[in-house]
Amino acid sequence: MTLENNNYAAVGFVEDLHDENEDDIDVFFLKIEEDGSFSALNNDEEFDKVSQAFDEMMDEEDDVEE
Repeated sequence: MTLENNNYAAVGFVEDLHDENEDDIDVFFLKIEEDGSFSALNNDEEFDKVSQAFDEMMDEEDDVEE
């Protein structure tokens, strides 16, 4: 996902992804650096922006599936 000219990846545990209960899925966000490496988000503000954009993207996908 690209947000404000930065690329981010959402990752989770395989065990959580195989569960049918979506409420129990822990999602972690990583910033993709220019060299392709991953890094932690810088602060809570960046996390909030990425988390909100991810939620909106997931809601849009849910609307398409219905």
